[in-house]
Amino acid sequence: MSLLEVEDLQVHFPVRRGLLQRTVATVKAVDGVRLKLEPGQTLGLVGESGCGKSTTARAILRLVDPTGGKVLVDGQDVAALNGAELRAARQKMQMIFQDPYASLNPRMTVLDIIAEPLRTHGRAGKDKKALVRKVGALMERTGLSPSYMRRYPHEFSGGQRQRVGIARALALEPKLIIADEPVSALDMSIRAQIINLLVDLQKEQGIGYVFIAHDLAVVRHISDEIAVMYLGRVVERAPAVALFASPQHPYTQALLSAIPVPDPKRERKRRRLVLTGDVPSPLAPPSGCTFHPRCPHAFDRCRQEAPELTVRGDGHEASCHLEEAPSLEADA
Repeated sequence: MSLLEVEDLQVHFPVRRGLLQRTVATVKAVDGVRLKLEPGQTLGLVGESGCGKSTTARAILRLVDPTGGKVLVDGQDVAALNGAELRAARQKMQMIFQDPYASLNPRMTVLDIIAEPLRTHGRAGKDKKALVRKVGALMERTGLSPSYMRRYPHEFSGGQRQRVGIARALALEPKLIIADEPVSALDMSIRAQIINLLVDLQKEQGIGYVFIAHDLAVVRHISDEIAVMYLGRVVERAPAVALFASPQHPYTQALLSAIPVPDPKRERKRRRLVLTGDVPSPLAPPSGCTFHPRCPHAFDRCRQEAPELTVRGDGHEASCHLEEAPSLEADA
């Protein structure tokens, strides 16, 4: 059984105006997303800002309520749960937030921050010394000295704060962790340490990750499978190796062509695919394929008919009317 199955997930936000707050439009932040994650694997979720990645993550955890669709975690439909059932299900899934400066309460010590999930779910017990030992073990596992547990977040560096966030996420021993750009606010030297820590934790505990990031090099390193989102929809999904070797959607090709190549000669020779225009407003998405106003290969069918995700190979899916997207050179 899959750890996570997302079926036709929709998250729509009404736009209200006037004294009576009448609904005048709807923002389709997430519109028909399908995802799947096996235990102990990592699903990378990539795309431009505003494409719906974080909203998808929050809907999976029920931090925002889905408008429609199913979110199956360990076979249980989280989207249909409420009250005590939802509270119990949340022990299986946790989140690592993007900004370690904003995600930690500045008035709480590290001890209280890491112990908070245990107390919230009634798993702290009455033995305070045992709780302190457990928090200390979590700190050691994430590369922090237990002697720091009485300190406050402002006394730590950005990388150390993110380790505190990871320790907090591990407290309930979840099966699923959603990491929402966990290294984007950190220095390059610290990013590798945090990524390696997440990889080690996955190997030891079999945790499944949904890893959201802008940095495709990071996503390629950590992910087993990658889903590319554009304007609230998944436009391509494939194993990481297949997606980088043979991207089937023009948008994916454009993202990959933006990755710098360390070899100056290859960098000068390769052909870049530069997109024109801006991401359309989700208030008024284009007809047909939402990517067609920026696509260099668009034709009449693209403007009239929205493509569905179709199989392009072994585990490789893309939503594009072109039977095979014109490829860039191999090193792009």
